Amino acid sequence: MFVGCSSFNAPIVEWGSPTNLLNAMAPYSKAAPKSTWKSDHQLLAKVSTTTGATRAEIFTHIAAGVVVSFWGRLDNRAVLCARLQLSNFVIDEEIIASAWLKWGVHCPEYIDGDFTFAIMCQKTHVVFLARDRMGAKPLFYRLDVEGFCFASSASAFHAFERGELTRSDAWMARFLLYSSNSHTETAYDEVKKLAAAHYLLLQADGAVIIR
Repeated sequence: MFVGCSSFNAPIVEWGSPTNLLNAMAPYSKAAPKSTWKSDHQLLAKVSTTTGATRAEIFTHIAAGVVVSFWGRLDNRAVLCARLQLSNFVIDEEIIASAWLKWGVHCPEYIDGDFTFAIMCQKTHVVFLARDRMGAKPLFYRLDVEGFCFASSASAFHAFERGELTRSDAWMARFLLYSSNSHTETAYDEVKKLAAAHYLLLQADGAVIIR
């Protein structure tokens, strides 16, 4: 699981502690492997929630300035490695980084499996999020005038130091009636969910494209 944010103005340290963010996402896995990457205005952190896992790796493509966190399973690794001219022994995050550099926003079209991933570009300040076709892995986000934050668990948003969250009474009413089947709404007005088979592109000017 992973969490991240991109600040438009304030230093990223003002958005919250990476440790608190990771603990909010996985409160019962505090001893699990964790990793964190951050710059002045971007943060990406990951925790492994798989029993017995030995790593929770964030991959950095140093030459391109691309940072990747991946959660899930790739079903066509061999095909992707062949098309991207990679060794079959590379980690999933490196495959995603190479796919982004080759195909850009179209890279999810070439990937099969159950997954969600985040890509942060240091040079352009672009953020790219994607979910698999069936939506097996969730992905949530919040956008305001100060920046953009995202996580694979909605519980992480309580740990962001970005002001209060507003409870969505309408969503909770539908939940109590067993009809809270929205692909984009959540229990908080400020937090949205990326729908299955969609990607989100946060551009350097703060504009968001969802397709």
